[in-house]
Amino acid sequence: MEVFFEAFDRMDRLGPGSDESTTRAMELYPNRDADLRILDIGCGRGAHTLLLAEYFPNAIITAIDNHEPYIEHLNETAKLKSVSNRVTATCMSMFEIIFPDECFDLIWVEGAIYITGFEKGINNWKRLLKPNGYFICSEISWLTDTPSVESHQFWYNNYPDMDTVSNNLIKIEQAGYTIKENFVLPSTDWTTHYYDLIQNNLKSMREYYADNVAAMQVVEMLQTEIDVYHRNKQDYSYVFYAMERA
Repeated sequence: MEVFFEAFDRMDRLGPGSDESTTRAMELYPNRDADLRILDIGCGRGAHTLLLAEYFPNAIITAIDNHEPYIEHLNETAKLKSVSNRVTATCMSMFEIIFPDECFDLIWVEGAIYITGFEKGINNWKRLLKPNGYFICSEISWLTDTPSVESHQFWYNNYPDMDTVSNNLIKIEQAGYTIKENFVLPSTDWTTHYYDLIQNNLKSMREYYADNVAAMQVVEMLQTEIDVYHRNKQDYSYVFYAMERA
């Protein structure tokens, strides 16, 4: 795992995305000046957490992740940016969220709901939302019903629950939400803001771990993911989904 995390060294984001796409998704919430309680699930190093604090000036934000170094980094950064009075990061598993029912106005899950699974996430965490609360998340989704053999096989092996946008919209309605909007992240969110940075780290890791078989397996695993995307980017992407609890 240490080698895996090293591939993301010096990166603010741990998945495809950008400040521009995060901001566009935040704009789907109807009132940015409201006194909100926001839960950011799977916050990572806190890139989007801090954007939430900037965009929603009156929000109290609770961010959770199960990797302690990320939590420490986010809390320190929040202090440096003078928002620690509104942003609190806590080491907590998304599988064991202990907050009481109906205590958040907005649940935010950027690039992390796949860990529990899209359908389970929107159903299991719904209890945390106040009536008419919003759930906004990004989920890797098929953009076509007929993906290439290569991309289908890769994602079947790595995330078999991955589904099409249309099927995810059906799951949202079945979970008791009202669909507000959805949009596909641009390819630059995968390349310029994510894979290009990993590629630079992999180059250094290949040199440093040349004789370490286990480490090189991690490097090649990530390289395969990058290569599959570049050859099949028309097949899939992350999609932001915004929904409102009834």
